[in-house]
Amino acid sequence: SVNRKQYERIGRILLGIAADDESKPFLTAAYELYQKFPLEKYTYLEKELPQDMNVIKSVLAETPGKGSVVELGSGLGRVTNRLAEEIAESIIGVEILDEYINKARQRDKSGRVDYRRADWKNTGLDPGSVKLTLSLGRSLNAADEKELEEIAKEVKRIGGKFLFSYADRESPKYQNDIRAYAEVLSNISPELNKRMSAKGAKDQYDVIISSSDGIHVSHRYIYKKVYLEYIFSKAGMKLTEVKREPIPGLEGA
Repeated sequence: SVNRKQYERIGRILLGIAADDESKPFLTAAYELYQKFPLEKYTYLEKELPQDMNVIKSVLAETPGKGSVVELGSGLGRVTNRLAEEIAESIIGVEILDEYINKARQRDKSGRVDYRRADWKNTGLDPGSVKLTLSLGRSLNAADEKELEEIAKEVKRIGGKFLFSYADRESPKYQNDIRAYAEVLSNISPELNKRMSAKGAKDQYDVIISSSDGIHVSHRYIYKKVYLEYIFSKAGMKLTEVKREPIPGLEGA
């Protein structure tokens, strides 16, 4: 489609690749972007961690039965390693990049987290073996419609509840997060650095990040709640909103 062509071009530009160089498939470019993304510099997420822990433990307390807690896209183990120190359930981190898995294992002081290299759509976990699946980062918003359906089906297959982040694009937290993310991305590509230093580039880049054209590049496309309800209902799941405490300095998030 026209829109897909547009965000394919944006994806190449962000990586310093000629926009029309179709020898570089966009999805490959997106994977390269993920590999280059310096998670260590994206420290804003640390401010969210205490609230994340409170919400996770609250949901677990209301979830009967046994099973593992699984994080999809566990990255450097920010959530899983902290959880291993605070809850009794077995914990599994599902991640696609070996480099992130290795770093997460090194940071796992408890030695309790089982990190596995797998795709979200095919985790390899046993049916009904999970009590709670987590996706509290930004990666779920990078999934296109078909991928989102497949992820919902996989979560339903492995069992339990699915707790994932959903942003209000008008909230102060969301607006601040966009800018923080743009700053980190500016360290990846010389082309993006030039754009960020240009007059008015910050506002322009906010628009790119918030647009459907940036769905895979920026992990910032936000599906409407009604659409998420539709996708998860097709998989046999009911969507329920869970509120968390405001992040200090970003009340109203």
